[in-house]
Amino acid sequence: MQGVVNIVPFEPTSDDEFAIAIVTEAVQEILRNYPLSAQQVIGLGHALLGLERFPAIVNGLHVEFSVTIRDGDENFREARYITFGIYESTFEMNRGGSVYEKAVGGDRYSEPGWRIDVLDSSRMFECDLWNVEHLVSEYLNSGASIKVSDESEIDSEDLDF
Repeated sequence: MQGVVNIVPFEPTSDDEFAIAIVTEAVQEILRNYPLSAQQVIGLGHALLGLERFPAIVNGLHVEFSVTIRDGDENFREARYITFGIYESTFEMNRGGSVYEKAVGGDRYSEPGWRIDVLDSSRMFECDLWNVEHLVSEYLNSGASIKVSDESEIDSEDLDF
């Protein structure tokens, strides 16, 4: 089985597991409740594969998806987003947004995120996971747009289904 490999011993913390659970639940909710293209379904399926097998390394995995909420009109607009990246050995979550006011102009901002790299056992965790869990549900319940980018090259023959 070449598709999934654990090269380095990596012990996920309870917070790591909670972060993975938040994203897994978000992916499952999106798959159940939102109209998606076949390509988006496949990409989110690849994301689930990586999340379910965490902390195992899934060769060829490369999925990014975002949940974005927008509000406003031509005079004032605001966008807020949460992006997720599920890669061969890395999981990350980032938040941010943008604000535009016609009289002033616009600005973008980013907020603390979460990143786990199984290969080098590094972690960067700066965000409040309880807040992220709430925001994902809030964005999805408010009609968020969903974007999925899947550049995975996973050989299904290497996976044990």
